[in-house]
Amino acid sequence: MRNKYAKIGRITTRVIEECSELIHILCKVERFGWDNYHPADRQMMPNYRLVDLEIRDLCKCLEELEGILMAMKSSCITGKIPKLPYNPTQKEMLELAIQDIKAKKKGRYKLVYDKETRSIIAIDTKPKG
Repeated sequence: MRNKYAKIGRITTRVIEECSELIHILCKVERFGWDNYHPADRQMMPNYRLVDLEIRDLCKCLEELEGILMAMKSSCITGKIPKLPYNPTQKEMLELAIQDIKAKKKGRYKLVYDKETRSIIAIDTKPKG
């Protein structure tokens, strides 16, 4: 996992993704062996090294998840609700952006999904001039 993506998305989603990446490389090990490497890999990194990297990434995510679970357990005992780290989903971030645009433009813009760029764009609804 690249550091710039380390905290993007919910922890449960990140754990699932890291598990799938580990499964993927383990399947490659089963097919091609521990010492083999991808032919297009210029660094010629063997599969056992890739497995090690994926295990480390998964462990980081599992440690974060474990911390959240411990906070939840302690809240059951103490009755205090813990402040948990929150990472908004892409949909939630989009909704926040839409609210922000609406607040700033006071309904002047219409939001439209642009299929070509796969993004939401704001179109000015008031005529110029």
